[in-house]
Amino acid sequence: MSPSTARRLLAAGVLAALAAAVVLLLTPRPWVARAQLSLSVNRVSVGGRYFAVVSGFEPGEDLQFSWTGRTSAVIGVFSADPDGRYRDGPILERDPPGQYAITATGRRSGRVASAPLWLLPAD
Repeated sequence: MSPSTARRLLAAGVLAALAAAVVLLLTPRPWVARAQLSLSVNRVSVGGRYFAVVSGFEPGEDLQFSWTGRTSAVIGVFSADPDGRYRDGPILERDPPGQYAITATGRRSGRVASAPLWLLPAD
């Protein structure tokens, strides 16, 4: 085999490997969990309670829970279980009525999940 043929074959092999790597990087990976957050209710009165459940985070990962809306703050930081899940609650609502977003953020993975919560005036 001539040196020029060997160089062409090497270049073709390198290009094929790069193309395969690009396809792999752009292909959705169903085995990577999608972070999810669900609330036991999506409407609660001031003074009411609810639970938040998250999944799809890394095992043992620290999860920061927060809310945004008329007021905003961090609820706390909690560790996911070995399956990447966590259940928080009962959470007592004391903020002013309005629309809020409850959010969980994985501190290691950067995954984010949120759910809406409508806070109603006290009964």
